[in-house]
Amino acid sequence: SRSMRAGSEARAPRRGPRVLHVIPGFFPAVRYGGPIESVLRTCQALLRAGVELEVLTTNADGPATLDVPTDRVVDVEGVPVRYCKRWPHASFNPSAPLVRELHEQVPRFELVHVTAAFSFPSAAACIAARSHGVPYVVSPRGSCRPFALRQKAWKKQPYWWAIERHNLRAASALHATSDAEAEELRTLLPGQTVWTIPNGVDLPTALPEQVTRADAQVLFLGRLHPVKALDRLVEAMSLVARELPEAELVLAGHDDEGEWARLEKQLTTLRPRPRVRFLGVVRGAEKQALIAGATLLVLPSHTENFGQVVVEALAQGTPVIASRHTPWKRLEEAGAGLWVDNDPPSLAGALMRMLSSPSLTREMGERGRELAREYSWSRVAEGLLEGYLSVVRPSSRRGR
Repeated sequence: SRSMRAGSEARAPRRGPRVLHVIPGFFPAVRYGGPIESVLRTCQALLRAGVELEVLTTNADGPATLDVPTDRVVDVEGVPVRYCKRWPHASFNPSAPLVRELHEQVPRFELVHVTAAFSFPSAAACIAARSHGVPYVVSPRGSCRPFALRQKAWKKQPYWWAIERHNLRAASALHATSDAEAEELRTLLPGQTVWTIPNGVDLPTALPEQVTRADAQVLFLGRLHPVKALDRLVEAMSLVARELPEAELVLAGHDDEGEWARLEKQLTTLRPRPRVRFLGVVRGAEKQALIAGATLLVLPSHTENFGQVVVEALAQGTPVIASRHTPWKRLEEAGAGLWVDNDPPSLAGALMRMLSSPSLTREMGERGRELAREYSWSRVAEGLLEGYLSVVRPSSRRGR
């Protein structure tokens, strides 16, 4: 197996291979969480690096449908995207038009990059690539991590052995966004090539001294979903409220499967009841201002393949508490936050330590901004381009 880190930003752009990127849902379907925006930014960076890229996806937006054209390629923030109608409206995102497009479009490209697993578009893309003799790489984006595989195992296990295992084994490489995910993929599929290339972040122009922060505001930003362990975070906030009743938890993001209603019910049972607000979805400048104004950000998840919101917080100088089920041990190593177990007492202890020491959070925030400089979209593109070129051999490129 092979681990790959992103290369130097100083290299001049070069002519990259022709890549078809297939993903079940694409921007602006942000209800699916961080991967939607990170894939958009990755594609933009790859185009700047000289890769000839096009995205093939569906018009799925969770239970809703994106209001986008499905009869032509459209420009999405500089990225050429072809949306296909999803039917029926199922989470598996089946799409007959996407299958037709795959068999028409795949031969035009030198490489297929598939994002996600356990979905109809990703399986169809792997099969189409093999049938046309085009190499492909897969970014599972956390869908093959142990916690994810245990969820709904009654249907995932048969699907894994019948379809997905072969799709991933036949890939030229797998792309992980963290060392933890890479090691799990190597354990799951011994001998498979694995690239480790993290996501990037845009560094803000505002300086820390230009930002006014709340005194005791804890922020969670992401999908409200059971995998995020928000019930444990809410219980931890109740423990904190015994000593810091002014502490407030702000939740922002899509409410998946009625999670906010479950949390509201939980809040009625807690004594003392902590201060908790749900803002719903925030985007763009409003989202960045929310991150910049928080005292700290918490990611208590049961599993994360990367955690895009972590680097977004670091870039804003906002320190982070992340659970040990996320790949963010680097927070403690760099002094930019805490990496703790996600049981309520451990979370509460970490929250108390940071909320009761403004000087500590300020120092961690400054170190976080330095750490964020290690993550840039140009480095992501350089790492992926290096991987693409290792798969698309010069002989095959001449033949095309």
